[in-house]
Amino acid sequence: MKRLSWLGLFFLIIISCKENTTKVETGTVLVKVVDLDGTLMANETITLKQENSESGLVKKTDKEGICRFNVKPGKYYVNAHLPGPGPSGKFYHTLVIVKENEMSQITLEACRECYKIQ
Repeated sequence: MKRLSWLGLFFLIIISCKENTTKVETGTVLVKVVDLDGTLMANETITLKQENSESGLVKKTDKEGICRFNVKPGKYYVNAHLPGPGPSGKFYHTLVIVKENEMSQITLEACRECYKIQ
């Protein structure tokens, strides 16, 4: 009987240790910024904010016009202020739902010619 209770305790310890070391799964948000003609645009600032959060992650697009965010599953907003027609340009506030081990791709349109106007 004592042996059985020690064996049960051993398995409880093993199970609780395994639960505490489980890896938190993430998903990926891939943001591409393209010119009106489809050319990828580098060095554009993109913010990813989790729903109901004051702070966010900020990244710039790389030389291929892409940035990646690896985050926990949830609802996020992709925010950007990019050059576009008119004095204020284009504002984006696009909802994306991140699921674990999945990639969500967002493409934002900008205007390279509008840099000259502003």
